[in-house]
Formats: sequence, C-alpha cells, structure tokens
Amino acid sequence: MKKLLDKIKLLKFEIKIPKKTDVLLLDDDYSKLQLDSEINTKIKNKNSINLYILFLAFIDVLLMKSKNLNDSYFVKFIETLNPQIAISHEINPAIFRIKKLCPYIKTIVYQLADQSESFRETSPLMLSLNKKYELRADYFLSKNEYSKNFYKFISANHIIAGSIKNNEIMLKEQKKDFDILFISQFRKKIESYYGTNKNIGSMRLIDSCTSYILRVLSELSDEKGFKIAIGLVSNRDDKKYKIDDSIKESELSFFKRDLKKFFHEDVSSYQLANRSKIIVTINSTIGYDLLSRGMKVIFFDLFNFLGGSPLDGHTLGEKNDELFWYTGNDKKIIKEKIMNLVQMDENNWKEKIKKNKNFIFDPGNKILKNIVKEILQKK
Repeated sequence: MKKLLDKIKLLKFEIKIPKKTDVLLLDDDYSKLQLDSEINTKIKNKNSINLYILFLAFIDVLLMKSKNLNDSYFVKFIETLNPQIAISHEINPAIFRIKKLCPYIKTIVYQLADQSESFRETSPLMLSLNKKYELRADYFLSKNEYSKNFYKFISANHIIAGSIKNNEIMLKEQKKDFDILFISQFRKKIESYYGTNKNIGSMRLIDSCTSYILRVLSELSDEKGFKIAIGLVSNRDDKKYKIDDSIKESELSFFKRDLKKFFHEDVSSYQLANRSKIIVTINSTIGYDLLSRGMKVIFFDLFNFLGGSPLDGHTLGEKNDELFWYTGNDKKIIKEKIMNLVQMDENNWKEKIKKNKNFIFDPGNKILKNIVKEILQKK
C-alpha cells in the first residue's frame, strides 16, 4: 500500500492538448539527449498523465473500440503527438510497445545495461516482459562490439555508438583535486554493526566487497596521504526515483564506518572523476563510461567467481586488461595496482588502453544524431 501511495504522490496531471512533435523520447530524459533546436522533441514523463488524452482513451473503451484503457491511452498519446521517431533505452519496455501498437513510427533503441554471458538466457525474457512484446526496433545502438553481438536477439539494424548518456556529457579539462575517486553502488540503508560494516551476513554482496575495498583505501590514505573522494549514488539523477529521501545520510554513514576521511560534493560522478587522478570501482557502469574517455579506471571485481561481470565480455584476455581489472582479493596486490595507476604517465596509460576497442566514446552523439537527421529528411 505504501509503495502505491508513493507512486500516486509522484503523479503529475496535464490539461493542455499535446503538440505534434518530430521525436518522442521515452527514456524519462535518462541520457539528457539534446537534438538540434529545429527538431521538435517531446520527453514522455512516466509519472505524467494528460487528462485530455485520458478522456479520449476512456471514450474508446466505453465505445468498445479498445478493451484496455492503458493501451488506449498509450496509442492516443502517440497519435496526438504523431512523432516520426521514438527513442529510448532497452530497459524501458515502452520502446518495444510503441513498435507493436504503432509500427509506422521509426524506433531507435540505445543500450543502457552492460551485460555478460550470465544473462544471455534471461535478458530476452526481462526486456520483453516475459515475451509480452516482440523485441523489434529500426535501430539498436550498442556500446561496443561485444554488446552488439550480445543484443542480436533484438531484431534491428545494429550500430556501435558507445554509451549515449556518456557521449552527451561534456567535460572540460580540470586540475586534479583528488588522488582517488571511488564510485559508489550503494542502494539501501545498512545498519551499523557496533560502529562497523562487518555484519556481512545481512549485507548485499557488492556492499560487503565495497566495505573491503574502502578499508584498503583507508590504509592507503594513511600510508600515502591520498585525498579520496566518493561519487555518491544519492547524487545520481537516474537513481533518485528508486531510493528514498534518507538515502544520502545512510550512504554517508556506511562509508564513514570504513573510510576515516573522504570528500564528497553534490555533483555528478563524471564531474568528480574529471578532477581525480584515478577512479576505483567494483563494476559500476560509470566506470566503463570513464574508461571510454581515457580516464585511469580500475575495477576490483572481488566476486568474479560468481560470474555476471560485464567485463567478462569486454576484455580481450590480454595483459593490458590487467591494468583496469583485477578479479582477486589480495590486499597487497590491490594496493600495488592502485599505486601503479596513480604513478603511471597519462600518455602511457592512454596508449595502452587504446588497444582495447571495447570502450567507445562518441562525443556529442554524432552517430545517433546523424541517424535522426537522415530519418527526418526522408519523411
């Protein structure tokens, strides 16, 4: 009941008749995509209900033109806006729903989730809502070659374009204020265990691993005087709708129990990374984005033996991969790898990482935006 009430509180009602548009974004503005100003663009907010459209849909149901009010509303909304193109990531089923109910609209799906072989059987079921929708689109934009092959179960013209969200973020070069940035993957409150995080039996696996890495970072900070910053999940726009208002306090409490001193700011992890010498993470998607930009990133995949890490498919099995990925838990090796990365010359790093073609960066999303222009010019 509480979850239902919380969802109702988030609802917003519109009265105006929606204007026609060229491009409909169904991703809740996840990627903050900015198309050319002459292209009319509409973002469909999942928490917004247009009362005019709802009235039309209700009439259709009353006249038995439709059996499902939800589907009727969706179709009426699309027909009113009359977009030529719909864009979203694969996690939002609306992009596959629109192809089913309005097949004449060109759909562009871009990859959000980084997958691995462990999810090859379950991904098609999850994305299709257990086969409710046919996984079909006009274009599917993958982050890299591995993902392009992984997502072949989606019927589409597959193109490698990097991370659409990452491509859209513009960063200017800045001085390095921090030695190390740790990317948080915190999700829910973890109770203190007598002032520690050592009650691992009640913690998520990734939180236990995070706690272990934080203790190593704390030792390094004491030994080397490193300035360590944390990229908080509670500052991420794409996660805020999943977490409650008290999450920042809980997240900070969790980190303080293992890391004596650290810095945090109310800015994105991308901005903090731009001001950090190296980035440490378990397996955050942001880590892959930053790696594609040539930043010095290392993944400490402590539970790799369970499978499921996207890096299993993204690496080449070569020595250069060891620069940014460690699957063990030896504290001494973890410290050595961090020190090697801190001390490594920037040009030397970029030369080595360039050999891995699985991390693609397309600044400004030229690939996606050219596809949009080509479709609109043909109409």
